[in-house]
Amino acid sequence: MSTVSGLLVKVDGSIDLVQVDNGDLAPVRDLVGGWVETTFGDTWVAMFDEEGMLKGLTPNLSVFALMVALGAPRGYVGDVVFFGVKGDQTTNVPVHLIEKAKEIGLLEATRFLDYTGTSS
Repeated sequence: MSTVSGLLVKVDGSIDLVQVDNGDLAPVRDLVGGWVETTFGDTWVAMFDEEGMLKGLTPNLSVFALMVALGAPRGYVGDVVFFGVKGDQTTNVPVHLIEKAKEIGLLEATRFLDYTGTSS
């Protein structure tokens, strides 16, 4: 099974690259803390806890800022993982999403410098 890289944006503002087996939602459930709900952009998919609002999870202001910068304003609660999407396939998080996070100050310019968005 191949792996894909995702961008995990936590409620506390920390951001990390994560690797998960492509097609296996169990590790994504572990990352977001519940059953996975998705929303899609043109080149990305956001995965988050579908019951986050019912659980009273904290709004993720970092994700909201990123969504506004991407022109897709939407509120999220809890931790969120972003991956790439091409057709019906989940792919590595797009480089442009990481660059946008840097541009708006969510990520230091020196983080993930060697990330290319391609599999090794």
